[in-house]
Amino acid sequence: MLQKERIKYLVESLCCFLIRGFAAFICALPVKIALIVGRGMGHVAYWTNSKKRRLCYYNLKQAFGETKTPKELHALVKAFFIQFGQNIIEFLRFPILNSKNFHELIEINGIEEARKILDRGHGLLFFAMHLGNWELASALAGFLGFRYKIMVNPHKRYPKLNALLNEYRTKHGAVSLSTGMGPRDFIKALKSNHSTGIVIDQGGADGFRVPFFGRTASMSTGGVRLALKYDVPVCMVSITRLKNGRNYFKMFPEIKMINTGDLQKDIETNLRLCVKTMEDSIRSRPHEYLWTYRVWKHSSQAHLVILSDGKAGHVHQAQAVAGLVQQCLKEKNIESTVEICEIKFRNIWASRWASLVTFLMSPLIREGYIILLKPFLMPEVYARIEKIKADYVISCGSSMAGINYVLAQETGAKRIGIQRPGLMRFKCFNALILPQHDLKIGQTYKDVVITQGAPNLISPAYLSDMRQKLFERYPQVKADKCLKIGILIGGDSKNMSITFEQIRILVEQLKQFAGQQRMKLLVTSSRRTAADVEALLLKELENNALCPVLVIASKNNFTEALGGILGAADLLVVSGDSISMVSEAVTSGKPTLVFKPTFKKTFMRKRFKHEIFVDRLNEQNYVVTANVNQTGEILSQMAGKKIITRPIDDAAKIYNRLKQII
Repeated sequence: MLQKERIKYLVESLCCFLIRGFAAFICALPVKIALIVGRGMGHVAYWTNSKKRRLCYYNLKQAFGETKTPKELHALVKAFFIQFGQNIIEFLRFPILNSKNFHELIEINGIEEARKILDRGHGLLFFAMHLGNWELASALAGFLGFRYKIMVNPHKRYPKLNALLNEYRTKHGAVSLSTGMGPRDFIKALKSNHSTGIVIDQGGADGFRVPFFGRTASMSTGGVRLALKYDVPVCMVSITRLKNGRNYFKMFPEIKMINTGDLQKDIETNLRLCVKTMEDSIRSRPHEYLWTYRVWKHSSQAHLVILSDGKAGHVHQAQAVAGLVQQCLKEKNIESTVEICEIKFRNIWASRWASLVTFLMSPLIREGYIILLKPFLMPEVYARIEKIKADYVISCGSSMAGINYVLAQETGAKRIGIQRPGLMRFKCFNALILPQHDLKIGQTYKDVVITQGAPNLISPAYLSDMRQKLFERYPQVKADKCLKIGILIGGDSKNMSITFEQIRILVEQLKQFAGQQRMKLLVTSSRRTAADVEALLLKELENNALCPVLVIASKNNFTEALGGILGAADLLVVSGDSISMVSEAVTSGKPTLVFKPTFKKTFMRKRFKHEIFVDRLNEQNYVVTANVNQTGEILSQMAGKKIITRPIDDAAKIYNRLKQII
């Protein structure tokens, strides 16, 4: 440890020596040449410091994403680096500043107001922001004859560098006060009628959250507390850059601090006023604000975006994961909102090409590359996602994986994927949720959540709420105290079908069993159910006393149909064509019978993933699989507790992984 500390000390000493040498070189140059060097430094930093460049872009996206295109945002990022390079040069030239060349460097507006305020004898608090070359304020006060104190956050990890910075800041009479020294020196300075500069736009973990460009950000409260407690006048100030190489200092009119006696409310009210003034100034010069720190790191708000491929099952899975993300955020007192964005491709080939292009380009994709998606998406969809601001992007299915990655790279969001991501690499996601039926035998998976079923919204609270809503719609179901069987019937897809003959046998078995056992049937189809099957259900079960609930999804579906039936039923019968539907049934904790669909014959017969999924659940005692002609027999054994299935609980696994990335 001592060796490391010694090396750190030597490295820091060398850095300070080099900075002093470079500063001497810059001071020897004419000011115009020196600023050209600063702009060159900015160009180099823009192209080499990818981490800060990305952070700058993400912050600008959050602030201006709704009004500016990615190209315009990139232009602002580049302009920021260039002007910041000039800021550094001007700071290094502090030793050669004098009253003559200082006034050639800066144009001043409103300073007479400060003199009038100081004449009242109560001191003056300058509230500043990290806009333009804010370090010039310390030199300006000295040349104008102000007794000026500046509050700074010390760089504790780099004491020698911190000392060097403070040496430059105090070259012209300003006194540096550390925020770690306590309020005594601040109060003493104000009571002595000194002016004090405080930067309020970086509150850290202990700051107060107020809206900043539409989203709460942490702001420093120390200055506002002092102003309220000691009745100190407050003025906002800003320093921005003019085109001719000069800077423009503006002091805004005095802010009349609102003091009602309710400290917390007053801090919020007054900070809002100050931040609004600050925000207006930044809007006029967006490239001059310090965007290279995590502006919204301590925000009390977060936004989740779900990418939808139009498949209800996939959307439900993504919503389930979004709910767990919200739960994690709530534990940290962060409010969150969820937006569902349906992705529509120009055609099926556009979908496939988008997957291929995003896969091939993934190592190179960074901020601003969302333009890659424009040729593949419908114009209105691209126009929407170009403006999206997200903290978490969630998608389900392979077709959305590439879109997820590109959008997250555009916004700086965390990437959460469900199911195998097609061509995209697993490491492209911060969290990947992989159902066991997607596993390849013998392959190991790192940092991947392996689930028994598909993520879903089912929970005791959800089932209770949906059951109550179903009872309100069908009061007779609540009044009837007999046992109930929930029947969930899917439909045809690429490799399987639910045939008319299967459902005919199933309905016959169910009617016979329910009649003998005095049970009721609660039935719902899906949007994929074939028309002839729907007709059969209507013919056999509509207006049948055994079936008080019959939902034909293509005609009379309602929000609580599936959840209500899962909540109200004692036994469940589910078709095996939908992984989502089977997962929801098993998660409900009700004994579940799954009948397999009819799988299409192929030249080289293989087991489809739905078949593998159901078989594994059966082997692990989560469900019982049977042919439809065995339905009555199996249900009889379930009702008599001779066959007992167990529920799936994947939510805890997923939740623990999500907590690691939030």
